[in-house]
Amino acid sequence: MMRETAEGFRLKDEGTIVHLFHKWVVTRPRRTALLEKRDQQWKPISWRQFGDRVAEIAFGLKALGIGKGDRVAIFSENRVEWTFCDMAILAVGAVTVPIYATSAAEQVRYILAHSGSRVVFVNTAEGAAKVAQVRQELPDLEKVVTISAGAAQGESDLTLADLCRLGRESKRGEFADLFAGLTVDDLSSIMYTSGTTGPPKGCMLTHGNIIYICQSVSQILPLKKNDLVLSFLPLAHAMERNGGQFISIYFGLPTAYATSLETVPEDLRAVRPTFSRAVPRFFEKAYNRVQLTVAGYSPRRRAVFAWALEAGKQYQKYKQAGRSIPPGLVLKRALANLLVYRKIKKMMGGRLRFFVSGGAPLSREIIEFFTALGILVAEGYGLTETTVLASINRMDDYRFGTVGRPIPGAEIKIAPDGEILIRHPGVMLGYYRDEQATREVLDEEGWFYSGDIGFFDEVGYLVISDRKKDLIITAGGKNVTPQNLENALKTHPLISQVAVYGDRRPYLVALITLDEEALLDQAPRYGITLNPNEPYSKNKDIIRVLSNFIEEQNSYFSRAERIKKFAVLDSDFSQELGEITPTQKVKRAAIYQRYRDLLEALYRDEGPQTPH
Repeated sequence: MMRETAEGFRLKDEGTIVHLFHKWVVTRPRRTALLEKRDQQWKPISWRQFGDRVAEIAFGLKALGIGKGDRVAIFSENRVEWTFCDMAILAVGAVTVPIYATSAAEQVRYILAHSGSRVVFVNTAEGAAKVAQVRQELPDLEKVVTISAGAAQGESDLTLADLCRLGRESKRGEFADLFAGLTVDDLSSIMYTSGTTGPPKGCMLTHGNIIYICQSVSQILPLKKNDLVLSFLPLAHAMERNGGQFISIYFGLPTAYATSLETVPEDLRAVRPTFSRAVPRFFEKAYNRVQLTVAGYSPRRRAVFAWALEAGKQYQKYKQAGRSIPPGLVLKRALANLLVYRKIKKMMGGRLRFFVSGGAPLSREIIEFFTALGILVAEGYGLTETTVLASINRMDDYRFGTVGRPIPGAEIKIAPDGEILIRHPGVMLGYYRDEQATREVLDEEGWFYSGDIGFFDEVGYLVISDRKKDLIITAGGKNVTPQNLENALKTHPLISQVAVYGDRRPYLVALITLDEEALLDQAPRYGITLNPNEPYSKNKDIIRVLSNFIEEQNSYFSRAERIKKFAVLDSDFSQELGEITPTQKVKRAAIYQRYRDLLEALYRDEGPQTPH
């Protein structure tokens, strides 16, 4: 087995994340901890205000009888109250159970029932209604607490304001007394996977898992005391909560919560963060927006953009190779920054130093594009089971097409079949109430079997090729990685999502969805005539444009990896229909089942065929 080991890491005794949170409340009471948008303005929340609200909720939970080991769920979209409730739950020694705000009622029922949650915080009227719909099937659930005053309070037991009032009235002792006995060995969270291959499993993460990730990150990411974070991924996702919220608290950094996913571009310009986190879909959409903008430039401006982009790529090649950068190239890049880079970075606030990308592989072309423009996209790798992180590219040590080197304290090795195995202090205790599933992924030596396929390149950077279960083996016995093909196709501005199919089949086919906003805006430029009475799947112009693009992309792949036929769908993949996860990852089994007849038709000489 190939193996990489990060030596010399020692876990410092800093207590739990709650202890560190309280440290900032005491030592930085007036400094900004959070930013939220209210009445069209970004309002700061100090560490003291943050601490006061968390204490009220914590004492309120204690008054309800919630204590060490009890499970408390949060079913809400991102908002400052999400973090208030989370820290309060941890402060009383209870266990946080995050639930995606977009979850269907049956998913909510499953997680609440499986975790045995005694209390659930909900925000919207829709969320309260979903819980009410399944509450009779939840014997362990004692209280439903509505966060927002506008939520359906008739379907809850009390509001967050009620709980805070209860906390103030029942307070006995100091806030620090609540977590005095809390240790890094205590369970902090049960985070349910998004379930791309079946029912979600609850990953049991300790306070020690969280602290390890924070301490490891502190050695490799150049975070500064004046950094500002914009948070917009769901806090129910391990990347945003473990690799975001807790990292910010560990470093004492202020965090601004985006109003919604739709307002992220506007929020970036308003908040002007210095770094943020995102999943590949964010970068794919941003890349396509820039491409469409540039396509509308005059020939002269397009030429300037292409020149500036090439200068940035050449600069990055020297930098990655560790070679001295020629003075002429330094001057060329400085001029490119004045003419091009600065304007694009201004669209993202103007202060961004880097993004961290994770959750799924990101196209190398897109990473190179943004990094050439002066915005480093540091792609990392990890899973919920590893408290979100195992390896990452550093600002001064990165390589495109890889997920970097192991983080301090982590060991990674490649099994004979290509599976990536991980061992570090952030690996979960196991799956909650599922010993068999735990034994399948955790061995006696503490190695976690990730289910991902990968390898170390010639200089020790980890490369992810695919999910083990997603690997396509064609009828000819060729192994094909579908995500490589899908990422290549998603670089087209009109394409939203792609699902490649072909396991045990003679050739590969693809299901393609369109970015409807881009299509409506750019149809004339591509020579596409849209008829409101004609579905996209039947539009010959759309099929022509995509067929030509797929033929072009096919030239970069071997014959076995090429898309021979494809179908255009009339609507995008839907989270509500279970086709994608909340972080926009394709759920292949669900898609293959839903479009089974269409896929079969592509193997009966039906559907557009790409030339070879």
